[in-house]
Amino acid sequence: MRVHWNCRGGALSPPEISMGSSYDCGRTCLPAGRHEWSAPTILIVLSLFLSTAAHATVVLDDFATFRQNHNTGAQDYCNTTTQNPAEFSNCLWPGQPNQGPTICAVITPGSLTCNSNAGVPANGLGFWLNTLDCDSSGCYDHSTSFMHSYIKSGTWNPLANRYYFSYKCSVSVAALPGGASWLEIGTYIRPPGPMTAVSESGQGQHYYQNLNSPSQANEWVNVELNRTVQHLVGLDPNINWPEDPEWNSPTQIPASGSAQIHYFDGLTHFYFGPTYAPEMQAQNLTCSFGPMTLDYVTGEPDAYVSNISGTYNPNAGHYDLSWNGPKHVVGGVTYDVRYSPSSMHTNGWSSGTSAGSVTGQDDSPYTAINYTSPSVPRAAVMYFAIRPRMSVASITVSGTIHLQTHVEHFLSAGDAVTISNVCPAANGNHTITVIDTVTVSLDGTSGSCAYTSGGTITATDNNKNFAEFQVGGTPSPSSPPPGNSPPPGSNPPTTTVTPSTLNVRVYPNPWRSDKHGGHPSITFDGLTIGTTIKIFTVSGHKVKVLKTDARSIPWDLTNDAGDKVASGVYVYLITDSQGDKVKGKVAVIK
Repeated sequence: MRVHWNCRGGALSPPEISMGSSYDCGRTCLPAGRHEWSAPTILIVLSLFLSTAAHATVVLDDFATFRQNHNTGAQDYCNTTTQNPAEFSNCLWPGQPNQGPTICAVITPGSLTCNSNAGVPANGLGFWLNTLDCDSSGCYDHSTSFMHSYIKSGTWNPLANRYYFSYKCSVSVAALPGGASWLEIGTYIRPPGPMTAVSESGQGQHYYQNLNSPSQANEWVNVELNRTVQHLVGLDPNINWPEDPEWNSPTQIPASGSAQIHYFDGLTHFYFGPTYAPEMQAQNLTCSFGPMTLDYVTGEPDAYVSNISGTYNPNAGHYDLSWNGPKHVVGGVTYDVRYSPSSMHTNGWSSGTSAGSVTGQDDSPYTAINYTSPSVPRAAVMYFAIRPRMSVASITVSGTIHLQTHVEHFLSAGDAVTISNVCPAANGNHTITVIDTVTVSLDGTSGSCAYTSGGTITATDNNKNFAEFQVGGTPSPSSPPPGNSPPPGSNPPTTTVTPSTLNVRVYPNPWRSDKHGGHPSITFDGLTIGTTIKIFTVSGHKVKVLKTDARSIPWDLTNDAGDKVASGVYVYLITDSQGDKVKGKVAVIK
């Protein structure tokens, strides 16, 4: 098995983002070091638009209000409308300094608005789904630190395998060449309850799902995430991870119960990280994001077509799509594409207009495939059907001819297929019997079959075994009322949130001994003359008092008696010489 480490220009690796305002980025493809962000610098508008109408069975958030997570010790910094510039730990959808830096608020129901002062974010515009729920015993063992505990409407399905949203930005973004991707959705997946062995200090395994769609300024981009990931942080960059990895190949050990957890059922939190888009590293940038919805879909080739994004290009008069394929397929995987203003899952593959084919990278760990449609007028809704020609890795003959695929196939017993370039006894149209996740038998075949390379299996059933992706659309009945969401192509007005005069940064947060042991301190930055910082336990016992006239001061993780503090969550209260106050939480994890 092989995995992909997505590096821009073949030499960069995305940093591992911590929950604080700084992070260590000492990865294989990046020089080691610490990157720290200054005060909030970039204006973002996250207005909500639901563009995946047929899929809104579960609404994670419609952004009718600016929601808090269950980390409620600092409610005055995340109320129903706004996020305090110096505090994000109890906001569900904050802009954070390590992915922005941004400040968020709901000014008008249905719109999440984020902004900051002018500046250039070194790591691009970004935000978090921040499910953090901490107490003195920890953070991520709690059920309220999982995404599904925040479902706004609908009934949660642990098997959910689709996550939909849309976005647009005030600047055009170009796709990266050579199979690379400019946008990462960083996810953290784990089983519930106390753990014997768990990754990322309890957050869960840190996966990347990559997106690479080009986009034009102020044009909506639709996104569909499935459960096929492109990378697991810290492991071999060439592995093809199985679909639903923590279910099919669990890597963490709970104190009791099963280690298996379905991908979205075990998702604690995630971030939107445009790390490799220089266009997103600009001041006064605006982006809008649609409501977050989930669903369960069957009959699609998820291991071959994963994490799709697409948009219309009004300047060129065509649609642009991007998705990911499997890694290290010699010759690359070829995909046939059709389009239609109505669903081809409903009306059949044959009902669509043939729109050519595209082939992925040859034997490469870089998996992004970019597709440009023929010239076609914009439709209110356009469906694209994507059908892979699965590469044959090897064959065996055991009564009938057995074909092995490079990664898990998506076929069921009795499915119709066309075999090409394998051998005379195998080539042509067949039905199949499933042997295992990577092997099928061709019904009615026998005899010898000499095979070298270049063979393909193409599923030919008319209503299934192809991915279908929708660009455009309107809200469905289970979504927020249409009046709360801007229509496709519209430009909601930008609203600026005025930041507090106390623009304080606290980092790293959480402080983790496995990452920050060489620097046993938490820094309070952005202070003014005559500032006092009081640190308490969550039960209200005073731990430490710091006073300074400097812009920043470190807390050495000791109490007033000089003893090292224990792991846990601590409350800080910052008061300046004018009496302005900032309160928040920091976590110490040893």
